[in-house]
Formats: sequence, C-alpha cells, structure tokens
Amino acid sequence: MSEAVNGGDFICALCRTKVIVVRRNNEAHHFRHHTGKRQTGGGGKTRLHEDAIDKIKELGELKLPNGEVMRFDKVDTGARLGREVVPDAIGYVNERAYAIEIYVTHRVDEEKIAKLEQHNVDTIEVDLSHWYRACPSFSSPIGLEELLVKYAPRRWLVRRRRFPRLQRWWGRVTNRVSRNTRAKTGNYRAPKQLHLGI
Repeated sequence: MSEAVNGGDFICALCRTKVIVVRRNNEAHHFRHHTGKRQTGGGGKTRLHEDAIDKIKELGELKLPNGEVMRFDKVDTGARLGREVVPDAIGYVNERAYAIEIYVTHRVDEEKIAKLEQHNVDTIEVDLSHWYRACPSFSSPIGLEELLVKYAPRRWLVRRRRFPRLQRWWGRVTNRVSRNTRAKTGNYRAPKQLHLGI
C-alpha cells in the first residue's frame, strides 16, 4: 500500500474488478472498489447471494457443518415448502429435502426458522457475510466455488426430528401438565425436554 500510486491500475484479488487508492490523513490508507456501490440483484438479494445460489445448483453439492460434503441428486431454487416458506435452495438426497439458506447481509429470522421447524426439514445456513464486507462485488466463479465447498462458515438452523409425532405429543403433555400445575399451586417448574434424534 505504501508504494501504491494514486491513479494506478489496481485489481481486487477477490472479484477481479478495478480498485482505487484512498489516502487520508485521519484514517489508514486502503483500496476501495471503483464504483463504491454494492451490486445487487432483484428482490433485495445481493449479486453474491444470487451467484452463490446458482453455484450450489451447478455444483450439486455442499459442505455440511460437520465437514462432510453432501452430494445432491437435484437442487431446486425458488421451490416452496408448503405455502409460505421459500428457502434460497432445496437440495434432495434420496427424496429427502435439505433447505439451504445463504447469509450475506442478514441472517434468517426466527419466524422463518419456526416455519422451517414446522416442516421438519434439515436447514443449513452458509455465511458469506465476511466476503461481502471485504469485497461487495465479489463474483469470481472459481473463488465462489472454493468459498462454498471449503471456507465459508455454516451452521444448522434446523435439524430434522426423527419422531415428529412423538415430539408433538410430548409438547401437548407438557402444556397440559404446566396448566394443571399452575392452576393447583400457582407455582410452576417446566418438565424436562424430550430429545429424540435431535
């Protein structure tokens, strides 16, 4: 950076677009993308978000939070779970669905997670926010593939329950017990949670 000259031709190592030198007395010298704007696609999704969804569909695989790579038989984008839940993508392995969410500018909200839990679908969130902040116009296909397959952090938002009917039954029992206990004593201590295959 100390040898960089104003007006020189510099290229971002991540997205291969032009960057300019910024030197100010009150802040550290740095490079900035030439446009100074974050590129966005339709519907409030960033270009990185859309490119990541397309790349997952093209690759047909995704690294799981435990490090294993899952190969999908098919990947749908824009598909719905029920009427109101639309994940970024849904990958299928032996007809079992895995919802895929891409985090670039904001995480999946609690309301959507609750709806995904109701559908009992394994849901993975891939975090690309660090790369978006580092390079707003990141779109290198090779770099994006490496991010999705190797480097980007990911976490399970929802894990599929093995015995959903038993879980619902246990929820009804604990609600009934809590109502009866509260009515009799005015005091309540929650029963232990039932964890089956979670």
